[in-house]
Amino acid sequence: MPTSKPNDEESPWYEKFFTWSYRQKIKIPYNTTLDDASFKPVDLIIKFENPCWAKDTYNHSIRVGYQNKDEFNELESQIYDLNYSSENIITSCNLIFLIPENANGNEEYYIYYDYSEKEKVDYIDHVSVEESYYRYEPLAGIFFESWYYLVIQDGSIIYTVSQKGKALSDPISQQVMKIKNSTEIIKTNSGEQTVSFNFVYWWFENSCWTNILSSEKLVLKKIIYDGNLMVKFLIISQSNDGSIQSSVYYTYYFSPDKNTSIYTNVKHEVLKHPLPTGDEIDVSFFIFNCGELKSSIIDELNFGEIPRYMHFYSQDERIVQYKLDQNPENIDWQMVICREDDYDLGSSPWVSVDYGLTGKAYGIIFDSAEVVKSGDNERNGIELQIHQANNIKLPGIDAKSLYIYLMRNSYEKNTDFDNELPKNYVVNFNAELFSTEEGGFKAVEKEANLYKSFINYQPETDSIFPDDDGKNIEEYKITIYPHLNPSSFLKIISSTLLLKNTYVKVELYKDGILRGDIRAGRVSFTQNYLIDWSNTTFFKKAVFPNQNPGVYLVKIYLENLFLKEREFVG
Repeated sequence: MPTSKPNDEESPWYEKFFTWSYRQKIKIPYNTTLDDASFKPVDLIIKFENPCWAKDTYNHSIRVGYQNKDEFNELESQIYDLNYSSENIITSCNLIFLIPENANGNEEYYIYYDYSEKEKVDYIDHVSVEESYYRYEPLAGIFFESWYYLVIQDGSIIYTVSQKGKALSDPISQQVMKIKNSTEIIKTNSGEQTVSFNFVYWWFENSCWTNILSSEKLVLKKIIYDGNLMVKFLIISQSNDGSIQSSVYYTYYFSPDKNTSIYTNVKHEVLKHPLPTGDEIDVSFFIFNCGELKSSIIDELNFGEIPRYMHFYSQDERIVQYKLDQNPENIDWQMVICREDDYDLGSSPWVSVDYGLTGKAYGIIFDSAEVVKSGDNERNGIELQIHQANNIKLPGIDAKSLYIYLMRNSYEKNTDFDNELPKNYVVNFNAELFSTEEGGFKAVEKEANLYKSFINYQPETDSIFPDDDGKNIEEYKITIYPHLNPSSFLKIISSTLLLKNTYVKVELYKDGILRGDIRAGRVSFTQNYLIDWSNTTFFKKAVFPNQNPGVYLVKIYLENLFLKEREFVG
């Protein structure tokens, strides 16, 4: 981190910090003449030229000053990774602050510090990360369940990141969901766009594709930092057989901007070899999960949409537009773009799903297309594939899915397919998951240019593998049998006669937080959408498995009545 010692030729000291002994000039990674640089995070390693007093990350002498001609301001900041030379004296640390909105390229940034004790900083705690759980079961046996991290900014949930769980029959560890604006409580339809940072290995044998996924079981989870401007956490997951693994660090910085980003450092690796083989193999290390769910009988199951376009920066060093099918009709999975099409990412590797030049866009931006860090005779690069289907057909429920896979570069034109994964295969990359409300794919393109500047100054992620964090906690199954009084039963009968699909909903709370809502029923279904006769009962029930010890609150509601949508029973 370049610094300069203050002298008489430099800008005057900020009056607020006249009693501070030292300052150093900070060189930032952005061109702040660009409007898009406003509110971008600066995250740098600072090496102090003089003794710096710091007891901990909240009690320290470090302040950041912004100067533009005669304008002086203190910027909110956060420090972490303090390196001590003696008691309460540090030689270096990591420093975070945001580029101010009125930056214009003429401003200067200074870090002020002192060898003696200063008052504790009193900045607003803008961001936090919390653990939570949610289960939704619209039909018995057909459920969405997730243990996840909540990324919260100024009271609103921005992202959820799944530690473990299932969506219908699919494991969802390492799944990130961008949450709708101003959301404070997670519900089934709270998400805008979902992506997965998991490692998928396929093999084709006996005319059938089979796969293993690194999202199948949680190995470790850990909150590493939870500060006023930045939170960071780690999730390590594996396939059930332990053959492949994903280790992903997630970092979120406070931003008052409408655009949002979560930054990742991803490592996928083969732990056990040989892997299953067949006539062909394929490997994916990132997925856009686009889809739309519609239901004529359950309101909560009406959400989602397949965006209109995909844009990406290609190996031909140009932006390619591809129109997506927003209404796939085939029940079987169809390969829309396959590896024979040879769609590879270029030197500025990014992909966006969006609605064109304006409107919402969701992008993944890589620091490089050279993602393979280990692997004998392995070709580098990122390949793109698309699969789609109208894949769930249940009475009153219709689901359309489109998956964009970022894949191993297993094919180049005029060459043979590479159908062998080496035992020392490791993929490692930095990536930014970016979303914009109004900027369209052009905002993703601009962000890709800024990301190059940011990542070049980003401190390297250490290989932190902390001790077990919360594994092997005792878990229980809670089964609720809601028996209604005669008046409630009559309301159901009368509403049904008037062609309303009235039903009983059971909600489970712990510590004031909704942990699940289930439609009580007698008939249960398997993951293949067949009737599960072994779990079918005479009385209606709602089952909440995998619950930790504690005190719970259960609420019963009648839903979709004739004269009103919802009525509290007890």
